[in-house]
Amino acid sequence: MELLKVITAKELANSMGVHVNTAKSFIKDIKQEYAITTVLLCHVNSYFKVNAK
Repeated sequence: MELLKVITAKELANSMGVHVNTAKSFIKDIKQEYAITTVLLCHVNSYFKVNAK
């Protein structure tokens, strides 16, 4: 169920080692890509292809 976790810009910045403003930009891009309003961890993984095989 961890894939359904809502992720914030601060959490994303800490996990990726980037600045909060960069994380906000990533979240904005993800929202536009998937036409969503709430970004979940699964969206981040899919967007950055973390789970790609």
